[in-house]
Amino acid sequence: MLTTWDPFRDVERLFEVDPRSRSIPAPFDAVRTADEVVLTYDLPGFRADDVDVTVENHVLTLTASRTQAELPEGAQRLVAERRFGTVRRQVTLSDTLDGQNVSAHFDNGVLELRIPVSEKALAVKVPIGVGATSIDAESSSTSDEPAGAASN
Repeated sequence: MLTTWDPFRDVERLFEVDPRSRSIPAPFDAVRTADEVVLTYDLPGFRADDVDVTVENHVLTLTASRTQAELPEGAQRLVAERRFGTVRRQVTLSDTLDGQNVSAHFDNGVLELRIPVSEKALAVKVPIGVGATSIDAESSSTSDEPAGAASN
């Protein structure tokens, strides 16, 4: 249902120069219910305005960017442990999910995405008829005369 691993993307990360400013994957949880998939991302320190979510060709892309705070003139940074840069995650959605109707909610650094299961993929109860089938009804309506017999 969800695909997240791309070996080439992982190899490219090894050659990036500044580990504090490179794009890092956003950790997430995924839960499936009968009618939707819920993705929950932890994005501490980000605001809703910092986050962008798109769906194109069954690929959901989450991007969140934050820049390092500017120092006042004459100030010197002593420690810089807080992360800045871009958080990015791509998840491939299966055909059973409706990527055109994703809803998003952001609260206290947690982004929740709800992706409905498409109507055609929802479970459908098939009614079961009782009594003679249509095949039984057809055979009882035909004559008992052998094929080719002439009737007068």
